[in-house]
Amino acid sequence: FALGTSAPFLLRNQPVVTGLYDQFVALVPLAVVVACVPIGALAERCSLRNFCLSTLFLVGLFWPTVMRWSWGDGWLQHRGFVDVAGSGTVHALAGLWALAGAVVLGPRRGRYNKQGLPAPLPAHNVPFALLGSLLRAVGWLGLNLLRAPADFALVATTTLLAGAGGAL
Repeated sequence: FALGTSAPFLLRNQPVVTGLYDQFVALVPLAVVVACVPIGALAERCSLRNFCLSTLFLVGLFWPTVMRWSWGDGWLQHRGFVDVAGSGTVHALAGLWALAGAVVLGPRRGRYNKQGLPAPLPAHNVPFALLGSLLRAVGWLGLNLLRAPADFALVATTTLLAGAGGAL
């Protein structure tokens, strides 16, 4: 479905196509990036259950559809759409999802006091921040390494050092 085959959704009873699994492994880090972008916008606005359902819907249905339209010889690609490094299929879609969620859910709980003035937000959850950073690092490695297989070690080192520099 999303990877450009005519096979049924879960590839049940289909012969093994090795190129399909290579594509799957290459696209998983991009799916992580798509899932991580709305986290900041939807944090503390909805329950964990609703957030997980929203992410499942985004990564399981919307993103594969848009990816197929723009990368998989789809109708957007035929109309001249060029997606540079996932800017449309990954970042724009996830950003629009985050914006829609923030608009629908409204401000964070506790953001405003009873008089309508902004209230200070409590401290962040450090373990979740570290987990999010780890997931983003995996996503960025996948995104960057897809573009430069010949310079694999150089690109991986640069990406990891850039992330470490940003953390400092």
